[in-house]
Amino acid sequence: MALLSNGGEAPKYVGLALVLLLLSIAFRPAESITHRPLVEDGYYALSVARNVALGQGVTIDGVHPTNGFQPLFTFLCVIPYLLVGGAREGALHGILLLHWAFWAGSAYLFGAIARDLVRGTGTDVRAVFWWSFLLFSSSVLMFVVSFNGLETGALVFLFLLLWRHYQVHGLTSLREKLLVGVLLGLLVLARIDALVFAGIFALAVALHEHRESRLAALRTASLLLLTAVVTSLPWWLFNYLGFGAVFPTSGRAYAAFLVDPDRSWKMTYAVTRILMPVIYAGQNTFEGTPTFLVRTILIGVVIAALVRQRHRHPELSKGIMSAPAGRRGVLVGVVMLGTAMTLAVLYALTFGATWFYTRYLAPYALPALLVLAMVVSRLRSPVLQAVAAGLLALPLAGVVGGVWTDRFRSEFIDDQVRLVEEHIPPGDEVAAFQTGTLGYFRDRTVNLDGKVNPDAITYRADLLGYVERRGILWLCDEESSLTTIMGTDRLRKGGWQRMGARGVFALYKRDRSAGMTP
Repeated sequence: MALLSNGGEAPKYVGLALVLLLLSIAFRPAESITHRPLVEDGYYALSVARNVALGQGVTIDGVHPTNGFQPLFTFLCVIPYLLVGGAREGALHGILLLHWAFWAGSAYLFGAIARDLVRGTGTDVRAVFWWSFLLFSSSVLMFVVSFNGLETGALVFLFLLLWRHYQVHGLTSLREKLLVGVLLGLLVLARIDALVFAGIFALAVALHEHRESRLAALRTASLLLLTAVVTSLPWWLFNYLGFGAVFPTSGRAYAAFLVDPDRSWKMTYAVTRILMPVIYAGQNTFEGTPTFLVRTILIGVVIAALVRQRHRHPELSKGIMSAPAGRRGVLVGVVMLGTAMTLAVLYALTFGATWFYTRYLAPYALPALLVLAMVVSRLRSPVLQAVAAGLLALPLAGVVGGVWTDRFRSEFIDDQVRLVEEHIPPGDEVAAFQTGTLGYFRDRTVNLDGKVNPDAITYRADLLGYVERRGILWLCDEESSLTTIMGTDRLRKGGWQRMGARGVFALYKRDRSAGMTP
């Protein structure tokens, strides 16, 4: 009743309740905590963190040195493993707490950016803060990409930290320029494709701050980028000295230039997800053409509403752009949207792993969330405010409930890992294409898709021959992958026999007496 009697408090109480609800997932029991929201690819990075903590070096599989991870968050994850002596399940509580800390900090920064964007325009800044806080903390999309064992949550926090710092301080002194450059460098350490954002941002803000002099703008942009490079220099040196190139080798596994309609269509899906991030049903569940159409229609409705609002209340946009914090805040949002479109084109042309598109673009959903917060914050009826707050929170609350009741279990743990545990002696090697989860929970796992094992890229044309030459007797992966990539006839002629299956995963064993597959 309190929310209905004072609807202006609805986003505050609902947003804070959601943040506390998300904290609870870090305290699930050991058997449950290994499942979602942590995902297969997250376990690759966590394996690196664990091996570093155990003194085994920067490696995923314990054999090959690797730079196939994003360094900043991965090295932060070393701390939980150090605290628990490398315990696989025990460290995951700390990993999820780290995710939550970035999440809660991001929600606050997001609210503060929105609040100061409209300060002095006659808008209720308190309402804007809490609606923005709620929009961020209730986003299922942002939750999925921020609690998965990967770097995206840390990346989002750093984007918001940079956004907030520049909004408040600008580039009014050498100190501020250096601090912004350091933040750009940390963004690159969080994920390497932030280089694109860093370049666009440095040029855009330098031109904005030095409209009277192109030369001064060039000097400022150069200083920002130089500081970013120096900040991230240890990573570039690690790559070059250890692997012969400044960029990580992991991208080679899926890198291929191709103008492909399927990639373009899936990237279009990803772009609509970041432009309407409150509508997200999961890439592999209820997403499809109907959801895509709903999102597209809503994007059009919001754009039309913004145009109408600008014509009916021009004083609002003028008020925002008349204040330095408003102009700078808007500029960063525009740079983020421009970066998103640039990355969308680059990834669609050069990267074949289409299932990564949404995660790679997800941080750039922040400007759209900001616009939506501005729209919903104009609700005046306390009842409508309470209803809107409840409707925004309901999907994520349902997801968290599903996490607690083990509705979103990992098929990699329940099927692939269990299948291996039931049939393969601990001392035997097992090969698989997808080895993130399997390699985390089991030693002597050999990767075949090249993300971890560079030899797999070298022998990509004859992976079965590579497996047999290494004397590996076991294969365990999705049956469709094994039979398609290895070849059903080649498996049969090589003496490989199907020993069992769970879900979509199949286990094959090779007869020790079999010769090389022709």
